Amino acid sequence: MSRRGSILPKSLAPLLVVLALACAAPAAQSQSYPAKPIRLIVGFTPGGGVDMVARVIADHYSQVMGQRFIVDNRPGAGGTIGVETVAKAAPDGHTLLVSSSSLVTNAAIQSQRYDPIRDFQPVTKLTSNSYVVLVTPSLPVSSTKTLVALARSKPGTVTYASSGVGGVLHLGMELFCLLSGVQMTHVPYKGVAEAYPAVASGLVNMVLGNPLSASPVM
Repeated sequence: MSRRGSILPKSLAPLLVVLALACAAPAAQSQSYPAKPIRLIVGFTPGGGVDMVARVIADHYSQVMGQRFIVDNRPGAGGTIGVETVAKAAPDGHTLLVSSSSLVTNAAIQSQRYDPIRDFQPVTKLTSNSYVVLVTPSLPVSSTKTLVALARSKPGTVTYASSGVGGVLHLGMELFCLLSGVQMTHVPYKGVAEAYPAVASGLVNMVLGNPLSASPVM
């Protein structure tokens, strides 16, 4: 996949990945916690940035807390399926959510079967990332300027991939289009692990990528 492009403005840069505890119960704070293996729910496919962070967390805490931390991928609907899984879980602290800001953005743009404020208790911020514009090698552009010029000359013909409708990659590209005054066509996938190969192979023209998860295919 081509490295051509640029880091987005700082207003788009932060990716807040949080570990959220569904309806934390007092029992979860007892000295016996965790009393059984912990499920770390990830609403995206394996291989993406959120999944990679979750696996680092799972490996570390499996060693220091005496219980297994198991990553459970529930991809689909821009992360919403994973979020709903945690929202419906028993509120005993043994089902945790590792999520990008899609936890909030999905609920902001359309009605969901969960409330990000009422149904979750944030635990900690795990990472903060910048994003880069990645284009397929066959696209005849060499910079953000030439990408915008191409998109303006052919409204709607340039396509971009994302990890799902309402996710940070989708909204980030929509903001990019708004600020640059261009029209592009959105092609959603279940996760970046599917979106990146689509761009690398030329099925889709471009994607807004996290350098951490994009590096294996860049």
